[in-house]
Amino acid sequence: MVIGNSPITPILFTIPQEQTIMTDKKQLDEALQALRNEILNLNTDDSRKQSLNTLADQIEQQIDDTSNTKHQGLVENLEETINEFEVEHPDLTSIINRILITLGNMGI
Repeated sequence: MVIGNSPITPILFTIPQEQTIMTDKKQLDEALQALRNEILNLNTDDSRKQSLNTLADQIEQQIDDTSNTKHQGLVENLEETINEFEVEHPDLTSIINRILITLGNMGI
């Protein structure tokens, strides 16, 4: 690239994979905490709250054990939860969607 009479060499920065994974895990931890807070304040019956808490537990297990092979089941559960709650509880579904995106960034 040339600007004026001086050639400019672009500088490329790469983020080490470990740092990216740590950032993703941090985002996942933050989203999980937001999910748990949202569940506490959710205006729904106890069985639905319990189902959501179970889902949050599954996400937490995934954070702790990235070698877990039950990724597809977790992703499907998250997608089903979005479909179930998206109309009545958009904040909840927004958090779950953020979790799905972060899991996808982690290769899950």
